Amino acid sequence: MPVYSLLLHLPLAGKGQLGQTEAGHQDEEDDEPTQGSIPEGDDGEGTFTFNSTGDTSSQDDIFNSSFTRKITITYSSNGNANVSGDDEGFVKVSGGQVIVNNTGEEAIVYVLSGTTSNGFFKLYSSRKQAILLNGVSITNPNGAAINVQSGKRTFVLVEGSNTLSDGSSASYSTTDDEDMKAVFFSEGQLVFSGSGSLTVKAQNKQSKSGIVSDDYVRLMASPTIKITSGSSAGHGLRGKDYVQISSGDLAINTSAAAKKGIGSDDYVLVEGGNTNIEVSGGVAYDSDEKDYKGSAGIKADNYFAMTGGTVTITNSGTGGKGIRAGSYDFDETSHALTDSYISGGNLTITTTGSESNGVSSKGIKIGYKEATSGSGRNVTYSYAGNMTVSGGTIVVKVSKSEGFEVKGKLTF
Repeated sequence: MPVYSLLLHLPLAGKGQLGQTEAGHQDEEDDEPTQGSIPEGDDGEGTFTFNSTGDTSSQDDIFNSSFTRKITITYSSNGNANVSGDDEGFVKVSGGQVIVNNTGEEAIVYVLSGTTSNGFFKLYSSRKQAILLNGVSITNPNGAAINVQSGKRTFVLVEGSNTLSDGSSASYSTTDDEDMKAVFFSEGQLVFSGSGSLTVKAQNKQSKSGIVSDDYVRLMASPTIKITSGSSAGHGLRGKDYVQISSGDLAINTSAAAKKGIGSDDYVLVEGGNTNIEVSGGVAYDSDEKDYKGSAGIKADNYFAMTGGTVTITNSGTGGKGIRAGSYDFDETSHALTDSYISGGNLTITTTGSESNGVSSKGIKIGYKEATSGSGRNVTYSYAGNMTVSGGTIVVKVSKSEGFEVKGKLTF
């Protein structure tokens, strides 16, 4: 079977519509980012601030936030976790199981360190917070290692070497209608930064993922994050509203059928950093949509955008895709999609899987085709999903299907 390759190299786009950030700010030279670190001062009440993580124009930069309390939690391989700085009694401990209920008005920094093989960190709060992972290893054999039941922004600062893991027999059982969708799960925004490393292992058999926010996920300067999701687990990283990669090193390996390395119900934006995604899962039947679905390196129901950075995707699964963006189900009213675009960066995609159950392997697929009237040979179709490529380098290598499929208009 011949191997087909597509190589595109275009000059970087200038300022303009494609040069705007998703928040509507014009691109400009950012201050040189300074990594987050343990804030100075004793545990307990005080004023705690951090240096910039790369984008002072955004509230996602922890530089724009201050905190009024620092609580340090040190896990132990035997016995209870030790807690310092909790003058208000927000923290409850049972062995390695730590539950925080911030019922006050304070914005708190939680510093986690130590090791537990049977514990977790669970947080309830109506305020924003920072979780500083400072050489911590948390394994929860039954579910999430970190579970943030707060709809507010959570800054996650990564310092030293850190590991979060569930167990192969984790049930992920919950009470009171709470969600627990991943080894690291949050109801609110997750914003990662720091100079350390974080390894996340999803070993469960319940289709639970590595990192999930029911809001958005953003990576800023400049952590190293590695996510491994097993053959019966879920996606690698998922942000319901969007995923924005501004900096850092991200490595994802997923092996379950029909799962995605990175996924969002809306868009995925890559602005910088180095992202490497390896996917090997095949095709699976989706009982909700009553159709077969394949895996993908990146899946965005609305659009995919790239303005900088490096992304490398390898998908060996049957019916697997490198990038899949633009779903008919994104807009339930008008089914309208925002145009996908690439204006900078380096994108390399390799797919080697065969077609399975009508699902074919593709390098990049944008948009959809939908029957609007008629039947048989007289069916009329509508097509949606455009893509503009104005800069950057794109290398697509496929062995058994199309390299580039855009259902709408493809513009170079």
